[in-house]
Formats: sequence, C-alpha cells, structure tokens
Amino acid sequence: ARKLIPETDPVRRDIAKPIADYGSRRLLRLAGEMEDLRAEECALGLAAPQVGVSERIIVVEIPDDDFVGIPETCPVPATVLVNPEIVWQTEQLIKLPEGCLSLCGLMGNVLRPSRIQVEAHDVEGNPFTIMADGWLARVLQHEIDHLDGILYPDPVSYTPLRAHETPEHLVCRLLLEKKKKYKNNITY
Repeated sequence: ARKLIPETDPVRRDIAKPIADYGSRRLLRLAGEMEDLRAEECALGLAAPQVGVSERIIVVEIPDDDFVGIPETCPVPATVLVNPEIVWQTEQLIKLPEGCLSLCGLMGNVLRPSRIQVEAHDVEGNPFTIMADGWLARVLQHEIDHLDGILYPDPVSYTPLRAHETPEHLVCRLLLEKKKKYKNNITY
C-alpha cells in the first residue's frame, strides 16, 4: 500500500516524468494504490509525487455537493489521468480556499482559472479530453501542479511585476513559465 511521503522529500519538487507503459501491471497497481490512498484520506485528488513516484499520473474525484459544501457542484467519479496536460484555460480567475495532503493542516486562498481543458490518457493509453469548471477545474489544476513540482502556497513575492501586471497575473505567468520549461525538456 502507498503512503504519503514527508513534506520535505525532494520528489515533491521534481518535474514528474511522462508515463509510457500504458496497460502494464505496474501502472495498474500504482493507479489502484493511489486511488485507495486518496479515498482513505478523503481527498479530492492525489498526484504520484505525493507518494514518492515522480511520474505523471493523478487521481481525482468530486463527491456530491454536500461533501464539497458548494452548491451546483457536479459529482465526478474517481478518475485516473495519465500524462494530463492543461491545453486551454480561461482568463477568468477565481480565488477559493485550498488545502493539500502534502501540507497537512494548511489552507490558503488560491487564484486559478475558473475553466480549463485537459487532455490525458487512461491507464490503458486511451486518450480523452475533459472540459472542466468549478471544483473539478480547481482539483485538476492543483494535482497537475504537483506533477510540475508546484505546491499552492509557493512564494512569488520575490518576482517583480511587469508593467501593468497584477499580482494575480504574475502567479499565472510564473506557473505557465514553469510548465513551458518542463515541456521543452521532455522527449517522448
């Protein structure tokens, strides 16, 4: 069974590697163990780096709105996303509180795009696309950030604002720059 790694483990800050062995016993076992741990922790999502595996796989679930506590939240069954990538995001940003299994006991308001499109594969390698808004968009962004070594409270105060740039746009710019850097270093 998988366990959460300590907050100080450097794997949490690595840029996770793409997965190529779709359908393998190893990947099926990893996905199952991650889903079991996510459910055990009553979490909305879990990324492989949180269990010490530097690979691009996440599991997410949005239970009914009574659990999430926000009306108009559509439930989403437990879903495994292999090699997920945000391919589009709206410019409309929304700030909502987030917590994280990696930072037990901490919670903070995080500004994120309110709607995104994600391309991914299932464990067998079948591609699919998710157009997400609401909590699903937030959870997907949070977990994909883990794959890029980003934790939600990462400080950005040392980065100067560009002319006419708001602090909110600075956060988005820094996240995009880190993701672009990641993409330039990947070979499939």
